[in-house]
Amino acid sequence: MKRINKIAGLALSVVLLAMLPGSAWPDTVEVPLPQLITTDTGSEWLVNNNGGTDTGRAFPPPDTACDNSLGLTIENAFRANDGNISAYDKGWQVFINNQLFTALGQTVELTDNLTSQVITAKPEPLAGLDGLRVTVEYLFSEPLQAARIRLLFENTTDDPIELTVDVPVNLGSDAATTVEMTSSGDELFKVDDWWVITSDGDPPQAPVSTIVLFGSVNPPKTPTAVTQTVFECMDTGEGIGVSFAKTTIPANSIRSLMFFAGLGDIMGDANTVAGAINNVAMFADPATIDESLVGDLSNAEWDETLNWRLIREGGVGVGGDGGGGGSGCMLQTSRPVDPLFPLLLAGLVLLVLRRRIQRQLD
Repeated sequence: MKRINKIAGLALSVVLLAMLPGSAWPDTVEVPLPQLITTDTGSEWLVNNNGGTDTGRAFPPPDTACDNSLGLTIENAFRANDGNISAYDKGWQVFINNQLFTALGQTVELTDNLTSQVITAKPEPLAGLDGLRVTVEYLFSEPLQAARIRLLFENTTDDPIELTVDVPVNLGSDAATTVEMTSSGDELFKVDDWWVITSDGDPPQAPVSTIVLFGSVNPPKTPTAVTQTVFECMDTGEGIGVSFAKTTIPANSIRSLMFFAGLGDIMGDANTVAGAINNVAMFADPATIDESLVGDLSNAEWDETLNWRLIREGGVGVGGDGGGGGSGCMLQTSRPVDPLFPLLLAGLVLLVLRRRIQRQLD
């Protein structure tokens, strides 16, 4: 009887462990581009592979315009309950040493993490960058009108690799584009502004845009240059662009850059500048960023992030030049639990238990 009780206790322990944070069982499938992502809020995000420019560059000069050639991009974004006017006339492309990231084979992986949907893309080969593996992730929150853009660089060589990374965002609000507020408290977008909020007028017609470019707590890497003129698309080139020159990826290491994009007031379905300014405050402290945007990140992944730094007692992660941000275990957020996972584990354990009991009775 003691043996049976011991096995029964093991079965219960396995079920409880399966229900702990981190036991999510995401569903990942390979899908073709373009892909329209619709979230629980009703916001829509169109991901496509047609974000190329006629000069192969992100920013002028010379005059640079989108030409629908290959290049991974968020082509449009519609806020909840308003599918008429979008943010972005292509945005959030990634240029690495003046080479545009293009999704390999016109396909991407789509993962449903219950609180978010994630598109993961691997690139066509990048000239002169043998040994560098690049991955781009677009994560779309289910409960918020917000996205995370994450660029991962894996150096598989025994020597450091130095990169220039350009990220242009054509806002889609054309000549009416107005910088409403920046993190420094004014309406002038500068290189030390870690967030910027824009609209197309008062009252705004297109979605108010919130763009978060780096963490506020002294990250190892911040933009070396910024601009409000990116490639022209549709009518104009009004946008937000950042460059990260001399970005070092140490030998046999992974480093990343991470950004966030919000529509409207981010946490509701209104489209007000005041709401966006109020809710961008969540990004001031990595510990207060909504779980749907960062709950899938491990402490190691936070440590590898160049443009964010998470201070903790006793250390700040790998840190230093070319290092990551650092994080603490208390910032490891929980992950959603797929209800089938603990049930399947419980069934397996109970099957073993039944067989052992039957043997004892025989």
